Amino acid sequence: MSFIVKFGINFNKTTDLYFFEFISLMNDLHKTSFRNVVDLRMIKTKDLKNYSKEQKAKILKQKQKFVIKQVLEKKYTNDQKQAIDYFDNLVGMNEEKQCQKKTDKLE
Repeated sequence: MSFIVKFGINFNKTTDLYFFEFISLMNDLHKTSFRNVVDLRMIKTKDLKNYSKEQKAKILKQKQKFVIKQVLEKKYTNDQKQAIDYFDNLVGMNEEKQCQKKTDKLE
């Protein structure tokens, strides 16, 4: 929905959008609910050191609310794993996975 509101692009009707154009548009989704959730997911535990205990607890609770649950593990080839890791790095998912592990340890 954010893409329709901000850019007028309906992905159900778009056939000629290239991957890197999509990533560029995604990175330009400032001040949308989607971007707020992505930013929350990308907060690293080490970035919370200047917050009070109550603020940390609130942020970690919010992170838990929007955590991406693991789906059943699929068997991927090495090439597919590398492509997934590359994409995850582009959109910040690897940082989120590391942050989730740290959050789990705090509970």
